[in-house]
Amino acid sequence: MPEFRRKPATVQAEQVRTLLNQVRSNWSHLPDWFNDLYEAGKAIIYRNHIAVDGKGGLIDAEINDYLVCNAQGEVQVMKAEDFRAEYELVLPPLEGDDGTTARDV
Repeated sequence: MPEFRRKPATVQAEQVRTLLNQVRSNWSHLPDWFNDLYEAGKAIIYRNHIAVDGKGGLIDAEINDYLVCNAQGEVQVMKAEDFRAEYELVLPPLEGDDGTTARDV
């Protein structure tokens, strides 16, 4: 039987705690994908959680959960432990004085 591996995917994500702090302190620091979600009426911000419009209706994202936006713009809620098991941080390339990046070397 053949085996399959999940294709690598890059997503944008933020922990609900961080989003709520940004809402309280500086709305302009919110990620564009979250602003778009909110302006489209697909996110409701509460004091300690955020509800997002999902396939089955509103889904509550608790303070430690992550909101994950994929390349198609779909948003899902993930528990912190599930998010950390599935994703790792993508670091931007480091640029040298000559304009090369660590990946160029």
